Formats: sequence, C-alpha cells, structure tokens
Amino acid sequence: MDEKYQARQAERKRQEQERAPKPRWWLGQTDPIAKFTAWLVVFTGGLVIVTAGLVLVGILQRCSIEGQLAEMQLDQRAWLGGSNYKFEITESKLEISVMVSNTGKTPAMVVIAQIQAIPKSKGSPISKADIVYPKDSEHNQGTIFPNQSFPVYVRNTEPIDLAKQKALFEQIKTGDSVEYFFGYVEYWDISGKDHHWTHFCGQYVPSTNSGTPCPIYNDTDDDKRDPRSKAP
Repeated sequence: MDEKYQARQAERKRQEQERAPKPRWWLGQTDPIAKFTAWLVVFTGGLVIVTAGLVLVGILQRCSIEGQLAEMQLDQRAWLGGSNYKFEITESKLEISVMVSNTGKTPAMVVIAQIQAIPKSKGSPISKADIVYPKDSEHNQGTIFPNQSFPVYVRNTEPIDLAKQKALFEQIKTGDSVEYFFGYVEYWDISGKDHHWTHFCGQYVPSTNSGTPCPIYNDTDDDKRDPRSKAP
C-alpha cells in the first residue's frame, strides 16, 4: 500500500509541475555553465542593440555635420554675376557694357567673361539658337575679390556699311528693332576645386535707355550646364 501511495503522490507532483507556469528558460537553468551561457547570450544581444543604436546616431550626426559644412561652403563661396547695364548708341556707334561683380565672401579665381549682342526685328524674341560666341573673344580677368567689379563690353564701331548701320541703330533707338545682349562668367573658388559659371541676358529698352532681363539664359551652375551651352 505504501508503494502505491508513494507512486500516486509522485504522479500528482509530476502533474502539478507540468501545470505550473514555466519560467524563462535561462532563469530555469540549474547547471552553472548553461546559466552563464544563457546570460552571455542575453548580454551579447543587448550589446548588439546598443552598438547599432550608437552607429545610427553617428551616421545621423555625420549627415548633419556634412549638411552644415555644405551650407557654410555655399554661404562663403564667391558669387559672380552681371548687372548695371549701360548703353551708348549714336549714328556710328553702339556700345553695351555690363558690370560683373563678386557679391560673395571669398575671391573668385581664374575669372573669364564674354559678352555679345545681336539685333532682332520687333516681335522676334531671342532664342537659344541666337546664343553664339565667336572664338578667342574672352576677357581674362584673373582673380576678383569680394565687392570688386570689372566691366565687359560689346561694341559695334566698324563702318562696314554706314547707311545700313545708321538705319539699324536708328531702328534700335526707336524700338523698331530690339537689341539683345548676352554673356557668361566662369570662375573657380578659392580652393581651386569647384568650377562655377553665370549666364546673363538682357534687352535694350529705348524709352529708359536701360536693359531688362531676357526670358532665357539667366541661370547659374546650379543647373549643372556647360557655360557655353545653348540651354536657357
């Protein structure tokens, strides 16, 4: 009887243990090596998570710093553009000058500029096909420091046909023909690594003896175009 009673008691305990809530497997380990191995796995997993978080933070900080450096470089770079248009038109002379200025905060190196002009009949706007530069007519200016300027000119004083020239200049002065002028400025930043350019285009306004911007060809190297391209 005792043996049967003990067997029933043992079976009852076994069933109670099976029905009891099971602890986490690593907490239930009794063997020291197994328990150490279990906790080592837990520690390693936590370390991986922390390391991944630190790497992510580092990447975000680097991106932030690179963005700030790019903004600082953009803010400190040289900026060249054309403005302050001047015109002189007589019976035998047509001259247009544009002042190119460095409005940036650092010098512009190896500066090259050019300007050209063409007359168009009234009602015929300038097009990309009209933007043509003759060879070997660039102005080499060297280095332009912040707040410095230099003029570029386009002149028509050669009397190929005085009568036709006089008539054309008179049409420009009265607005029957439109005189367009366009040009570009190329330069490098002070580090000598970044190449920049600016396009400008305007048309002569007889009533005010001034210039107004063209609808095309007023852009910068932000568009990643070649400075001599015909793109607007």
